[in-house]
Amino acid sequence: MKWLPASSREDQTSFFGKRGIPWHITVAITRQAGNVTADEMQYEMHTYVHVFDHRQQDSQAVMAILGDVLQRICQEGVPDMGIVIDTAYIRSDNAGCYHSSPIIAAMPQISSTTGVKVARWDFSDP
Repeated sequence: MKWLPASSREDQTSFFGKRGIPWHITVAITRQAGNVTADEMQYEMHTYVHVFDHRQQDSQAVMAILGDVLQRICQEGVPDMGIVIDTAYIRSDNAGCYHSSPIIAAMPQISSTTGVKVARWDFSDP
């Protein structure tokens, strides 16, 4: 996704092919584990925004973002509640930077570095 500093209304010919500031938005939903019924289940939503300056959003950038988000989720507030995050299920669109071989090959390294096992990666687009 690109952040395009421009006027609020542009026609499509002015918008197409425009260069902007790349940014990446990650939303993580955590849930309470243990013997809890569905009615008692508590969810928390965490939103992270990474803005790049002069950097393409390629597989290396996505790996860095994923590692940062997993580390932040484990550090921010969750240990205070006695919750340990050990597994992640990732869902993304079908962009090339997400389903490339470097990303798949880096999953064991990211998991060992962050302490969070990436159990599954789903692509939301057909």
